[in-house]
Amino acid sequence: MGIKQLLGIAAVSLAASSAQAQVVGPYGPGNLGYLDNLFAILIGYHPQDFAGFADNYLFSVHGPSGLFSTIIPLSVVDATIPAADAATISAIVLFDGAGGVLGSDFDGSDGYTINALLPTAGTYDLVVVGLGGSGAGAYVSLTGTASLVPEPASLVMTLLGLPLLGWYGRRHQLASARTAAAAAIG
Repeated sequence: MGIKQLLGIAAVSLAASSAQAQVVGPYGPGNLGYLDNLFAILIGYHPQDFAGFADNYLFSVHGPSGLFSTIIPLSVVDATIPAADAATISAIVLFDGAGGVLGSDFDGSDGYTINALLPTAGTYDLVVVGLGGSGAGAYVSLTGTASLVPEPASLVMTLLGLPLLGWYGRRHQLASARTAAAAAIG
């Protein structure tokens, strides 16, 4: 497993650990609607189609500063879809509403992964490009977004925990100073 795939899995795991994150789907190409703090299972299906395809997955987010992550791992394709039935992916690209590229992956040696920050609320387009297979011509992706703004409960715990850490650190520092002074005297 390559570093790119490990980073993608870590990003998805971190975002999925949010108490608000849910997994929905599976969905085929088209408009996914709002994908705020949601993870969608995306499935592309191009049966016995040796022609090229470009599957568009449109989605929107309400707020800025969200983390976007998508993974099309080779191991999932190998484990769940026979090699003869798998689509051949050549690239995945994430576009913003103005057509600017926010992330892309053209090297599928260890799967395809995009991790990107969504700078504003709006509509985004994930495009999967490839060739259909001799059988089902399928691929599977886990795609989602997570807000970088902490939940209120997490923020409260952090704000309560920081002074306690400071108090403990100061207490430990004073105890160490007393021990050092006692050793120097005695």
